[in-house]
Amino acid sequence: MEPAKRQARRLADIHKLIKQFSTALEVDPFDSKRDQAKVNGLINDIRKVLGGEVLPKQQVEYKYYEPEEVEPKDPAVAMEWIDKIRKEKHGKTE
Repeated sequence: MEPAKRQARRLADIHKLIKQFSTALEVDPFDSKRDQAKVNGLINDIRKVLGGEVLPKQQVEYKYYEPEEVEPKDPAVAMEWIDKIRKEKHGKTE
């Protein structure tokens, strides 16, 4: 079998499986609408790729922030708070 025919057969099989899965979703939907929407979006994207459409790339936005200026604290006070939190966390009381 020629490579082009083999590839076309694979694409047809994938399309058939997607159609079967989509029909199964209609008969027995997910419990949450959010999950069903995600799967339907994936199915539509796969169909677009199989149809030869090029999906647009989504640009990632990075958010940067400047940390706030923190005044130095007294280490003795900090250690007292740390000890207090440890005792509360582990259920130890004085």
